[in-house]
Amino acid sequence: MVAQLGLPRSEWEAHPNYPHNVLLLGSHRNFRAMSRQLVAHAEASVGASSILSNFSWWKSAMRSHEHYEEAKLYPYLQRRWGLDCELLVAGHEALTIADAAVRAARGAELTRALEEHHATLIEHLEAEEALVIPALLALSRDEFEDYTRGR
Repeated sequence: MVAQLGLPRSEWEAHPNYPHNVLLLGSHRNFRAMSRQLVAHAEASVGASSILSNFSWWKSAMRSHEHYEEAKLYPYLQRRWGLDCELLVAGHEALTIADAAVRAARGAELTRALEEHHATLIEHLEAEEALVIPALLALSRDEFEDYTRGR
């Protein structure tokens, strides 16, 4: 099973355990879409207060997601596979810094700050998926059930 930790992205969907991982990947797909939408709204000069309101709402959901990953997912993968998830935690920290830059931006700076946040998000999600999804796919169904049920 350990050999599957290097499973390329192109083979994920064919893996029998793939359906168990669509929630995480779906969340990431939604994060990418929301981030692109916020950048597009800023480029279209939609009101900054509306953009920042939507950004704040979205980021609160992302914080819950990040907390779950850092409190449950990453430690589990470190114990089970010996994976080093420090780069992923650093990605969350980089997103926190990018978040602060968006909130502090004024005028035309908002578009640039959202673009930088988007680039940071994409970089983090790509790194996270490349490490996490193959490790989750390599779990037996029983192990995956135990993990999701907190056993």
